[in-house]
Amino acid sequence: MTVGVNCYGCQYQTKNYVQKNSVVTIEIPRGDLKLSPRVIRGRVVWVQRPRTYRHLFLIGIEFDVPGNVWAMESPPKDWFPHPEDEELVIPVYPEAPEPKEPAGLPSRNLAEKRENILEIPVDSQQVMETLVEAAVAKEIERVRLQMDAQLDAAIERAVKGLIERVTDAALENLTAPRVGESLTTEDKTAEAITPKRRRKSSKQKI
Repeated sequence: MTVGVNCYGCQYQTKNYVQKNSVVTIEIPRGDLKLSPRVIRGRVVWVQRPRTYRHLFLIGIEFDVPGNVWAMESPPKDWFPHPEDEELVIPVYPEAPEPKEPAGLPSRNLAEKRENILEIPVDSQQVMETLVEAAVAKEIERVRLQMDAQLDAAIERAVKGLIERVTDAALENLTAPRVGESLTTEDKTAEAITPKRRRKSSKQKI
């Protein structure tokens, strides 16, 4: 026995316990008794247990396909019909009368017919898609070229900086004296000459 109904489901009482998330099939009588009952499928979304042994379980059902399936004569204004009850209406538009061609000169009519023959039907949507694709491809190519140029410039700067650092390090290694390195011949000669000069200067003072 249902105690609450709407377009999205219903609540009903039962003696039997129904587990949550169970699939339930409900038969709803139609307004016309000659028609077979409507079969609606739903899912159990909540279950309220009875407070005493005299009460019943209260089961909440949510329809798989919502809609007004209750055959009520005056349903609420916010209810909407079930998809099975909606009739497919194909609009039929009256054909527009063909415009009457004004009577003209034979030569003019012949020229208009030739122009109509030479005209090629073009789908405007297809032309628009082609133009959009061409514009997008052009923009992508421009962005790609710009990114390639920026990448080349960055690589060039990085290589140039690396060469400068390597060159500076090599020059420092060449000019800096090494620990434990023996004196060269020129250094020894300079040390030998320095004491002699000191001796001569001391004799001249005497």
